Amino acid sequence: MARDEFLEMTVVERSPLSTDSKQPHTEQTDEIIFHQTESHSSAGGLLEGYIHLLAIINFGFTLQASWEASGLSIQFSLLNGGPASLVYGSLLVGCGSCLIALSLAEMASVDPVVGAQYRWSAQFAPMWPRFWGLFQGWMTVFAWITCAAASPAYLAFGAQALIALNNPSYAPQAWHTTLLMCAFIIPPVAANLWFKRILNWMETVGAIGHGAFWVATMIALGVAGSRSSNTFVWGTLTHDVSGWTQPGVAFGIGLLPIAFPITSFDGVLHMSKQA
Repeated sequence: MARDEFLEMTVVERSPLSTDSKQPHTEQTDEIIFHQTESHSSAGGLLEGYIHLLAIINFGFTLQASWEASGLSIQFSLLNGGPASLVYGSLLVGCGSCLIALSLAEMASVDPVVGAQYRWSAQFAPMWPRFWGLFQGWMTVFAWITCAAASPAYLAFGAQALIALNNPSYAPQAWHTTLLMCAFIIPPVAANLWFKRILNWMETVGAIGHGAFWVATMIALGVAGSRSSNTFVWGTLTHDVSGWTQPGVAFGIGLLPIAFPITSFDGVLHMSKQA
């Protein structure tokens, strides 16, 4: 009979050393150990590892969707900061994200666990490790809730823009956006619940499309797009259009649509036990 590989989580509690021991007294901690075991597919309490390494790598590209999300939210940067937020903000955010990614990669090489940030905070914090682990864990929860809402919102905005482009009489409504967001949520939920075996090739197709359509978009914009002057691109800071009159505040708000698409590189860390 064919046997599937599963991931099992075991909680091991380490008690403090006795007082008469020569070793220094250590606080009681809980250590979560992930180990692999072989069992039948009908076994309960186990996590099935069905995503391949190539799909996990491709997942990193499709999860960030950097240029797609930036293109769908570019209007927010143009209204807040303008070209200065787009040009200088991209350089600033890109350097910062690379440094964070390198730091996470170093910790992942030391302790590759699916919990990632909250586990590392609880494991490596020099003081109050339990507090920082709990704090980081809840920050991660709220961050993923926000990301789960932002991704279908971007898709809904894009769909409404295409409808308005082809139908000038269309008047976007807030409930239209909500219904479109709900519609875009259905396919990934169905794929993860009932069609998980096709996720491997779906991630591969998504990564190929991510790269191919980026090249096609850059070529189309380079050939057919209008061009602005160097002075406008490098020296314009917009701070009196969206209602935020302070240049620093406008520039900071304009950074958010740029930073958001390239800050989800930690997603592959949470898939480390699938490889």
